[in-house]
Amino acid sequence: MIHRRTLAGKDSPAAVALGTDDSTSDDVPPSMSSRPDLATLWPLSALAVAQIAESGWHILGFGVLDDVPYMSPLEFTVVRQTLTWILLTIWARLAEKDEVTGGPVPFPSLRSATFGKLVVGGVTGGCLVQLLYLQGLVMTSPTTTSVWDGPLLPVIVFCVTILMGREKLHNPTRRIASLFLTCSGSFLVLFGDYHHRLGEGGVTNTYAGMSGASALATRRFMIGNLVILVQDCCHALMAIMQRELKEYPPLTLTSWLFGIGVVANLIIIMLTPGTASISGVIFKTIKALSESHQFMVGLAFAVVVMSAFTYSVLSYASRHLESSVVTLFAAAQPPITVAMEFFFFKTPIGTSKIVGAIMVCCGMFYFTKLSTTATAHQRKVEKRKTSSLVI
Repeated sequence: MIHRRTLAGKDSPAAVALGTDDSTSDDVPPSMSSRPDLATLWPLSALAVAQIAESGWHILGFGVLDDVPYMSPLEFTVVRQTLTWILLTIWARLAEKDEVTGGPVPFPSLRSATFGKLVVGGVTGGCLVQLLYLQGLVMTSPTTTSVWDGPLLPVIVFCVTILMGREKLHNPTRRIASLFLTCSGSFLVLFGDYHHRLGEGGVTNTYAGMSGASALATRRFMIGNLVILVQDCCHALMAIMQRELKEYPPLTLTSWLFGIGVVANLIIIMLTPGTASISGVIFKTIKALSESHQFMVGLAFAVVVMSAFTYSVLSYASRHLESSVVTLFAAAQPPITVAMEFFFFKTPIGTSKIVGAIMVCCGMFYFTKLSTTATAHQRKVEKRKTSSLVI
């Protein structure tokens, strides 16, 4: 992939002719008869595949540390992020070149606003999202984590992007209604999972071996939900920064974000009492790889699929779709995770989970249709204006 640097602004005729202007106009209401163009179908398909991968990580990541109690979530996150950064850096250098120099895409100046956005995206997405996610996962359950990682994320991103003026609110009633339907379905799945764990004798991490209706188990479950809530806020910031940095190729951008995340993780590990040194983390990783096949498979999946593939897809999709659409696909994780939990753990599905999954699918479809048709319609209008000016 060649990274083209251009002086044309996003609203210039050149940008419109190239199809890079994804802005929308308030004075041109999109027609529902308009269909998304091919440029949006590929990122939509890639996002759907990425959600299957993320749902798989909800299952694999849940027990990745079961056989290696001597390794903390923070230490695992450092190893995962470092290996992902190395993999992405090599991949980006081989696949993406700068058009001017023919070499790697140049890193932005440390004094530029672009670097500031990279730091925000790297610290939140490359560091805190992974750390808080794993910590919240081991304190709750795969379904609970997928629900909070699904419905709350698009709500936060949608509200922030509208307030910041990054997106135009076409068809506000329909879009808000479809978003409400999606989120309500996800929370209905969460209610079903919560009710199931109460029926087992306590809100608890069942698969990790905890049992009994103890206040400690319930408190642990609630704290885990709060951790995932903070993780969602960090994920939302990362999604917005990816959209802001869409001029950079997806692999290169993702490798930069993970590189900054590695630095942030190392700083946290050095400042956190009770954690091992960098050499100690390396020793623990080698020991865990030799002792636990589950840890080996989980780490490989986390690095190659969950981090390198999924985050590159998010960066790629952010070049073509609005941030609210990109993050909305996370709402598909609860239904997928429910199916995986039933298959792997024989966890009962229940009526509320089935109804919630149907609501999620319907809401996602309608919100995506509204957003993509608005963007496709606006591009066609701008191209017609440009053509008439040229003639």
